[in-house]
Amino acid sequence: MRRGFTLLEVLLVIVLMGVISGVGFPLFKNYQNNVDLDAAQDQVIQGVRRAQFLAQSGAQDSDWGYSVEYGVVFKGSNYAERDPAFDESYPMSDGIAKSGTMEISFAVFTGDSSTVGSVLLELGNYSVVVHVGTEVGVIQGEDDSFFICHNPGEEDEKTLRVSESAWPGHEKHGDTIGACLDDDD
Repeated sequence: MRRGFTLLEVLLVIVLMGVISGVGFPLFKNYQNNVDLDAAQDQVIQGVRRAQFLAQSGAQDSDWGYSVEYGVVFKGSNYAERDPAFDESYPMSDGIAKSGTMEISFAVFTGDSSTVGSVLLELGNYSVVVHVGTEVGVIQGEDDSFFICHNPGEEDEKTLRVSESAWPGHEKHGDTIGACLDDDD
């Protein structure tokens, strides 16, 4: 009876484990990036909605806002002039790139946003978008479309809703994320 493994069997197991690890690690990394981005999107939405709720309820008889850059719900109309004693932290994973609208504030009692725009969160090859409008309750996560300003600064500028797959083409010819400022449509 044979009681051990041959060198060939041991080498075969080592090679097989290497192949499985080589395939499995990138799949796990992609999965982890998706989970981190989903959590970051949820944290932005939760922070923005918390700021809006505090403003609508008249908490501390003040405007409230959310800073995407610092992940903080703050008391006041802007982060720089906030009252730090009332800060609430909503931190994100390291490595997530943030761009677009970086600060959103809401008016006391009405809850109207001072900002229209989108927050783009990116990690590796993945990205998600959070949209913020001027009307109460217009805060949403990625739904494969968002508002852009088509031909900004020109006579025929127009706010459009485009899919994420169409965005790179619009971006190349100068369109911007978010509604046009003087759009009457």
